[in-house]
Amino acid sequence: MAAPPEYNPEVFRNLTFYKQFRRTDNVTGNPINLTNNTITGQIWNKEETKKYADFTCTIDDATDGKFSISLTKTQTNVLPDKPYYSIVRTLAGQDKTLFKGYLKVKQGYNQ
Repeated sequence: MAAPPEYNPEVFRNLTFYKQFRRTDNVTGNPINLTNNTITGQIWNKEETKKYADFTCTIDDATDGKFSISLTKTQTNVLPDKPYYSIVRTLAGQDKTLFKGYLKVKQGYNQ
């Protein structure tokens, strides 16, 4: 089984973070049907001994494979410069990591 793809987005402190994804089958290119799936995501230190936040994960269009992840301003404020994360799809008790990586956390807007 292939390793999940890595994605390392920029996140800015004191700003909300939002990203939508469309998952497709690697062979056919067709959308992965997310009906009856649950998407979850967590942010940890590299050793996974300190959890910083849970992503809010929403399935936006299950049959077209679309889902989104987001963080609030409060959540982005507590992140260190390079935390690690994974996004997991669960169906019938079986977990599959959709992608993982680290967040490039930058200083955001201060008011």
